[in-house]
Amino acid sequence: MKITNLIAVFLLSIMGTHAFAVSITEAEVRALTKRLTEELLPNCVGVESFYDQVYCSSKIYFVFDEVLNETYADLRSELPSATFENLRSVQRIWVKRRDDKCAFLEDDAVIMDLKCAINMTAL
Repeated sequence: MKITNLIAVFLLSIMGTHAFAVSITEAEVRALTKRLTEELLPNCVGVESFYDQVYCSSKIYFVFDEVLNETYADLRSELPSATFENLRSVQRIWVKRRDDKCAFLEDDAVIMDLKCAINMTAL
């Protein structure tokens, strides 16, 4: 099953038939994250070590990011070029906003708040 379809099923189960008409809350993102973890990453359920938590959170982030990228690609092929160019401009602003809010440099390391990145990508 395509990951987009899997998330759509989860969204519909959480939100009912209006899943795509409204934005989801952080609580619903947490519920979706929990269900995705159980379904897609069962080895990540109940991890306790810091490194396992970072690993599993990054895997969940990539699930949400993949859905976002698939949706973007679908829109690219479906929208008129002028409309897509407007979307691309908004998307670039959003990526900068997400990066500014959820990541920063400290010494030579990039520090990413994965919860922030997951929430911004899913919401």
